[in-house]
Amino acid sequence: MQPGYIEVPVMAVFKLPIIGRLLGPRLYGGVDLNFEVNCSESGLLAGLGGFSCAQTNSFDFALKGGLGLQVMFLGLDLSYTHGLTDIAETDAASVKNRTWALALLFGVG
Repeated sequence: MQPGYIEVPVMAVFKLPIIGRLLGPRLYGGVDLNFEVNCSESGLLAGLGGFSCAQTNSFDFALKGGLGLQVMFLGLDLSYTHGLTDIAETDAASVKNRTWALALLFGVG
C-alpha cells in the first residue's frame, strides 16, 4: 500500500542573517497537515499488515521540524516529519508516517 498526499505545512521560522540576506541559517518547526489524494496497492509494500487502501485514513496530522542554510538565492534544508495519526483504519497494525527530507531550494526575489 502506497498512499500519496498533498502536504500543507504550517511552520514558524527563525532566521539568523549573517551577511544581510546573502547568508544565513534557519530553524523551523510546526505542524504538517496531509491530505490523501491517491493510494496504490502495488509495489514493494503490497499486502503490508493485511490491509488495503480502502482501510486508510484520508488525513494525517504530523509534527515537522528542520534546519537549513541560505546562500544568496540557494538554500539547503534537512527536515523530519513525525506522523501522529495512525493512517491505517485497522487494529491489526499501527502505521504512522515518518519522513526525512533533504531539499535544495531556489528562491527568486
